[in-house]
Amino acid sequence: MKWIRFVLMLLVLSVSAVAQTATPALPIDRTADGVADTVVRQWLEGKFKPVPSAPQDANDANAEIARQLEIVLAQLRFAPVPKNARVSFTLRKLETADARKRSYSYPITSTQTDDAQLTVTLEKTATGWQGSAVTFGAQGSSIPEFVTAPWGGWLFAALSSLLLYACIAPTFWRKALENSVKTVRANPRVFIIANVLLYGMYIFGTLGGLANPALVKTLGEFFSAVLASSGIAALTESSVASAAFGITLNNLRAGILFSSFIPGSFFAVPAYLLGGLQFWFYGIALAPVGTLPIAAWLLHVPTIIIELQAYIFVIASSGLMLVRIFKRTSFSVAWREYAACLPLAISILMLGAWYEAFEIIVLIPAVLK
Repeated sequence: MKWIRFVLMLLVLSVSAVAQTATPALPIDRTADGVADTVVRQWLEGKFKPVPSAPQDANDANAEIARQLEIVLAQLRFAPVPKNARVSFTLRKLETADARKRSYSYPITSTQTDDAQLTVTLEKTATGWQGSAVTFGAQGSSIPEFVTAPWGGWLFAALSSLLLYACIAPTFWRKALENSVKTVRANPRVFIIANVLLYGMYIFGTLGGLANPALVKTLGEFFSAVLASSGIAALTESSVASAAFGITLNNLRAGILFSSFIPGSFFAVPAYLLGGLQFWFYGIALAPVGTLPIAAWLLHVPTIIIELQAYIFVIASSGLMLVRIFKRTSFSVAWREYAACLPLAISILMLGAWYEAFEIIVLIPAVLK
C-alpha cells in the first residue's frame, strides 16, 4: 500500500495549494500563546509521533484507503524536526484565530535551512487548547504584499470594473467569451460529461466525509495549517476587495494554471485524473460535519459551484482538444483553441472570488455570532 500513500501525499499537497477557508481574528489569548510555545518545545523534543488507527477490515478497500490517507495527513501535519533546529520564541506571531482554532508562526533556522517559518495550529477542546499541527512554510506570505496594501483593494476593484466593461462592450474579451459559449453549445457532450464526472467525484467525496467525520476533521486541521503558513488565511483581516484580489491570484495560479490548464495541455488525461482526485478531496474536506453550523456551509455552496465550474470548464476544454486531435486537427491549432478557454474561466473565477471574499469576511462571521 506504499504506492497509495505516495499518490495520496502528492494529491494532498496539490489540493492544499487550492483549497481555501479562513476565519476572522480574535484578541490575543495569553493561555493559547503559552500552549503554542509548549507545543513547539515538545515538537523539538520529538514528542509528536501520531499513530494512525488500526485497520478494521483488511478486505475493505475504502477503509484501507482512508487509513493510508490518515497516515499521510498525520505525517504532513507534524513535520519532522530538522537537525540543530532553533526557534525564535520571542518573534512568535499570531496569524489567524477564531473561537476554536488559532495558528502561530515562529522563525526557525537549522542545518537544512537558514530562513524558514514554523506554523503551529491549536484547536480548542473540552480540556483547553491543544496542538493539532506543526508544519513548515516559507518565510512570509505567498500572497504578494501589494494585495493587502491600502491601494490593493482599489486596484482590484478597478480591474474588476475594467473586466466587466470588457464583457459588455464590443471588445476582444467579449468576443472570446462568445466564442467559448459557441464552443460549449457545439460540443455539449464533452462539457456535460466533464461536469457529471467532476461534480460526481465531489459528491462522492462529500458522502465519504459524512461517513468518516474524523477524516474531515483531520483534513480541516491540515488545510488550516497550510493556509496559515501560506498567508491566505490572513486575507480575512483585509477588505473584501483585497481578499478577492488574493483569492483570484491564488486560484488562477494554483487552480487554473497548475492544476487544470497545464496538465490539460498534455492531451487532457492528466487534467481529468488530477481534477477528479482533487474534487474528491474537496468533497471530503468541505463535508458538512463537525461544529460548523449548516447555515455557514450553505453560504459556501455558491463558492463551490462557481469556482469549481471555472476549473471544470478548463478541464472539459482540454478534453475537447483531445477529441479534435483524434479528428486529425493539428496539435498547434487544437492547443490554440484550447487556450481560448482562459478568458471565460478567468471571468468565472473573479466572480467567484468576489463572492467568496464577501462570504468569509461578512456573511459567515454574521452567522457565527
